[in-house]
Amino acid sequence: MEDDKTFDIVESYVHQPKFSLEKKRDGFTRQDVVNAVAKTFEMIGGVNRMVLWADRNEDKFYAIYSKLLPSTAISIGEAKHVHIEHSIAPTALDRHPE
Repeated sequence: MEDDKTFDIVESYVHQPKFSLEKKRDGFTRQDVVNAVAKTFEMIGGVNRMVLWADRNEDKFYAIYSKLLPSTAISIGEAKHVHIEHSIAPTALDRHPE
């Protein structure tokens, strides 16, 4: 690949260039870096190797995985009070002694 900048990016990492969407003086865009990381991932074994690593390092894998999950936060606008109506009727376990 003529446009492959993987090794240029790795070699320049010693200088820790700042990456942006536009080409800067270092000549790398954010997409160049994303492509280099994806290619490196495949070159070192891809998903099969990651599965082996994750099996031995579950705590680290789940820490990474949890950061990749979408946020469940929602915006409800300017409302100051929110009424939540449960779809399941309360049971004896929901009644608390006073």
